[in-house]
Amino acid sequence: MKTKLVRGWQMMKISDIAMSVSAGGTPSRDKKEYWIRGDINWLKISDMKFTYISTTEEKITKLGLENSSAKIFPRGTVVYSIFATLGAVGILNVESATNQAIAGIIPKKEIIDTKYLYYCLRSERDKIISKKSHATQDNLNLSILRNHEIPVPPIDIQQKIVSILEKAEKLKDLRMEADKLTKDFLKAMFLDMFGDPAINPKNFPFLLLESIFSQKKDGVKCGPFGSALKKDEYVDSGIPVWTMDNIHENKFEPENCLFIPNKKYEKLMSYSVDADDIIISRAGTVGKMCVVHPNVTKSIISTNLIRLSLDSKKILPIYFTSLMTYCKGRIGKLETGADGSYTFMNTGVLSRLQIPLPPIELQNQFDFIVRQVEQLIKYQKQSKENIDNFFNDLMYKSFKGESVC
Repeated sequence: MKTKLVRGWQMMKISDIAMSVSAGGTPSRDKKEYWIRGDINWLKISDMKFTYISTTEEKITKLGLENSSAKIFPRGTVVYSIFATLGAVGILNVESATNQAIAGIIPKKEIIDTKYLYYCLRSERDKIISKKSHATQDNLNLSILRNHEIPVPPIDIQQKIVSILEKAEKLKDLRMEADKLTKDFLKAMFLDMFGDPAINPKNFPFLLLESIFSQKKDGVKCGPFGSALKKDEYVDSGIPVWTMDNIHENKFEPENCLFIPNKKYEKLMSYSVDADDIIISRAGTVGKMCVVHPNVTKSIISTNLIRLSLDSKKILPIYFTSLMTYCKGRIGKLETGADGSYTFMNTGVLSRLQIPLPPIELQNQFDFIVRQVEQLIKYQKQSKENIDNFFNDLMYKSFKGESVC
């Protein structure tokens, strides 16, 4: 269906508003002389983290540039990812070559404002991606990008739209800054209340962790062997099986778990998880941990997790996970195996761990603060969603001419 435009606007192909639309290339990785001591920026999608791109992780040499399809795009080029991660957009703040997964669009400045094109491509992302090819892998070819039509108002209207969107995006930046401050607050509060455990400035007694295990069940328990819980036994719904995907930084996320039928659960009940248990990753990324607050009465841990249950009269689980998360590496190494090799953790490592144990009253004070901050984070999460929706709605209206005319 043809897009209805306000007077003075027109739909134009990207190829018509650009001096060129082309992709980059990758010099041979086998030729060290194409890479070592290179001084030419070489952009990858992973470098496209911000609106303006001023640095690249890798650089290539002049020889690499001359002997590959890579080309240098000037400062002010709008870059757009066309392979793998589709639709990432940025503006070069320095001249740079790119790999073949990124297209460079050099705007005709008499027709289109660079920042307007940037926002417009963000707004058009879903429409552009819907045209992708599925023949070999999900990607966009340059013809799709060149032939895609975008709304183009007069330059002064473009600049008004950019001004509005920049102000709205500032709200998103402020939200992100506030979220980061909240995240940093708990670590700062922990260190203020308990001190660096490697120095122990408050002279708390050190205890073996096994001495404060729960008396009600196994203090520490590895997940079931792979032979006891095979992949083909998982089902679409049923009793949750927590995995490493449910552990975020000192935070439990119940979404994206696996499931087993109730009959299987009854055979694996010794691996069950109760509220306030701690689950810890024991292979690969060793030592990720969080306190579990399951929204169900029945659940178990998966093969690569350890369940830790502590005596709540002596130690609060949130104190332990905060200690091990905020002060990682300060009171002992959890993983075994040589550095750089595949690592894992066994229950003996945890049992022999010595930790400082503050008075339970002080731990309770920290627990109260954590709960207050968790409420704040919920509010902030909702606030972020509201701001994102507001910004997306504003972009939609802006490119229909409803925010400035």
